Amino acid sequence: MTPEGVNVDGKKTFLFLPSWGLDYDYRLNEKWSIGLHTDFIIENFEYEGPDEIIRERSTPLAVVISGGYKITEHFTAILGAGAELAKEENLGVVRVGVDYSWEVGKNWEVAVNYMIDFKIDAYNTGVFGVGIARSF
Repeated sequence: MTPEGVNVDGKKTFLFLPSWGLDYDYRLNEKWSIGLHTDFIIENFEYEGPDEIIRERSTPLAVVISGGYKITEHFTAILGAGAELAKEENLGVVRVGVDYSWEVGKNWEVAVNYMIDFKIDAYNTGVFGVGIARSF
């Protein structure tokens, strides 16, 4: 979702954008992890940049290297940086978020998370996700 979206009438509006994500995290120890997080917005949209110019994005793919710190048994804070790739232009991304997960069996977890992606000199997105994780 992005508050800088533009609707079909050319007016600024809050857009909810469907996406798919795939994350890979490597646990360094009990508290720290490092990962590669990807998100693929599955539709085209327009947004209003900080310069008030309307720009188009065509199915952008965000690729972020992230670090996680387990605050409690269930909560993990996430911070990362990377890029959002699209045919129009590539954007720098800074990601902050939180993940809440719980075990549902041996080596399996269910997680919900909320991330905010700050696109450098462009627009911002909030990402609410639900996932299934497998530990090896």
